[in-house]
Amino acid sequence: MNSLQGMFLIATNQMGDPRFKQTVILICNHDEHGALGLVLTSPFAEVSFGDILRSLNLEYGQNSLPEVYCGGPVALDALFVLHVNGLFDSTPVMDGVYLGNDIRFLSHVGNGEDTKQMRFFLGYSGWGAGQLEEELSACGWLVLPALAEDVFDCPPDLLWRRVTGKHGINIDLFNDISGNA
Repeated sequence: MNSLQGMFLIATNQMGDPRFKQTVILICNHDEHGALGLVLTSPFAEVSFGDILRSLNLEYGQNSLPEVYCGGPVALDALFVLHVNGLFDSTPVMDGVYLGNDIRFLSHVGNGEDTKQMRFFLGYSGWGAGQLEEELSACGWLVLPALAEDVFDCPPDLLWRRVTGKHGINIDLFNDISGNA
């Protein structure tokens, strides 16, 4: 089995699950036990960063708060952070990207520190052993290399087309030319 850690999963129009329509997921961990990824294209409309800080009774000033993303449908009460500097025993995902879930990340935000190179998520996307491989064989996902600049610098509503376009793929036409051999 080849690990997909550090790769993007791009939902094709053949994706049967409407929760993942036009999504880009960064695979943060993938081994024989399953996979964990974070949806990069789904900002939470219902939850603000201020809501999270208030729920934990954490102080924050008038500084601009980062957006919160829905990382997927599993464990929506769990906080995950993608970032560039390996703080707080974070796990490397790929070159220049780390995954953390330490509550001390919230203090960075509350103290007004720069969060431009951080993305905050509630929940994650998870697959059991062999489940992701099965979904890949059904052509619901396209696998493409991930770059840190795409994780942190692209607006979520543009990422689906930007990533595929970088690889010469017109994702709108993808279904017309894809299939199984």
